[in-house]
Amino acid sequence: MNIARLRLAALPLLLCAVVSCGKEVRTISTPSGSVEVTKEPAEPVPQHFELLPESELSQVESDAARAKEFLNAYVPGAAGSLADFDKAFLAWQREARHRFSSKDVIAMLGAQLGQRLVSELDMEWVVVTDQYGRDVAVRSKQFEVISFPFASVAKRVESGQYEFMEGIYYAVQEAIKNGNYKAR
Repeated sequence: MNIARLRLAALPLLLCAVVSCGKEVRTISTPSGSVEVTKEPAEPVPQHFELLPESELSQVESDAARAKEFLNAYVPGAAGSLADFDKAFLAWQREARHRFSSKDVIAMLGAQLGQRLVSELDMEWVVVTDQYGRDVAVRSKQFEVISFPFASVAKRVESGQYEFMEGIYYAVQEAIKNGNYKAR
């Protein structure tokens, strides 16, 4: 994962490649309650998008499947909602001696979040290449809405924040639903 990309994901959400307005904070509703979403403009950077190669997609699918093992270790019997994964992540953070490495948590939860966005919000796995390097993201098939699930998890591992997966999902869903982004 490209650490420079983490700077771009410093906010809870980086949704679009081109933002035409200033910082905007709003509240959206999720099944677990309200979530504050911050959208802040980023300097436009030329980006190149390619579909994620099949070999890497297979690894993402494998990591997403392994996320259930992580969930069962911390929230036994949980249904597998993103709110359940948020609870498991918090339990992992509070654990004195981690049963899973940071690298594995980033891989599993990033893949789980991304797969949920892909399967439920008509998105696709892509490789984004720009002046900072290469990163894996999910991109709407209809609009210029993009999310970096691995960078999002990595940021929370580093910062100690939690309860973010469900918020990111619903913020992306809202962005796609509102259609305030350039069509692809």
